[in-house]
Amino acid sequence: MRLGGVIDRAGHYDRFVQTPLAKRAVFDDEWIDDGAALAWRDPLADGLRGVEAGLWRGRVFPGGEHGPLVPSLRLHLGWGHVDAQLSAARFQPDARGSAVATVGAPAHTHGTLDCRASLQQRVCFDGTADVLAASLQWENDAGDWTLAAAGMLRRERGELYATDGSAGLRSRVAGGWLDAAWRAAPGWTLAGRLERLVPRQKLAGVGTVSLARAAGFDAAGSRQRATAAALWTWRPGLTLALETGRDWRPGERLSHLALRLIWTEPDLKEIW
Repeated sequence: MRLGGVIDRAGHYDRFVQTPLAKRAVFDDEWIDDGAALAWRDPLADGLRGVEAGLWRGRVFPGGEHGPLVPSLRLHLGWGHVDAQLSAARFQPDARGSAVATVGAPAHTHGTLDCRASLQQRVCFDGTADVLAASLQWENDAGDWTLAAAGMLRRERGELYATDGSAGLRSRVAGGWLDAAWRAAPGWTLAGRLERLVPRQKLAGVGTVSLARAAGFDAAGSRQRATAAALWTWRPGLTLALETGRDWRPGERLSHLALRLIWTEPDLKEIW
């Protein structure tokens, strides 16, 4: 499911080694789903450049193995070198499960578990999950400066339950990032990214303490990340990237250093 160039490109294979915090929290990295979409596009227009309506199976997070099809809508706007994208989707998972969190860390799985099969070592959710995403990108006339901003929100309303209780859940996970890239010389790019993620959960019912612990809510505080990278493309499709960054989370700071060799097929072009 495409959400616009700024969000779609932000992953393990872009200028930075890590998927943005907001994208990881809202979609568990990527929304890869089966479905169909109908789109109208005029990428050179000023104003409305595209409209896309889709209908998806919704079997991946934040959906689940059971539930109705997921409708989505995306708007593409633009004025000269300014490009904007707005997306919305509604999931209605039934018996969506996730693994019980380990001590001091929230649960994380690629995919979802089926709570109709078992409740053992699982935290389960029935309800609605509304997802909103927006991005804005600007490039100067010379093409050597690019600024981009993106924000994502997942709002859930429903019931959270496990073997030892159930409670009403009102959850809001919001985050975003700012990117800046400067083509300092032929083949050289300097880039930076600032990120912030703020999750908020409210439980009402029986066994809220144990449920919050099992779901990892007690460890899911706000997080920030700052990253800087230098990239050198010495021939088309081959780039050497050096990156450093730091994460701030409750009671912990993490630093990383990465050296990557990136190969991309020069003939692959983005449609819009």
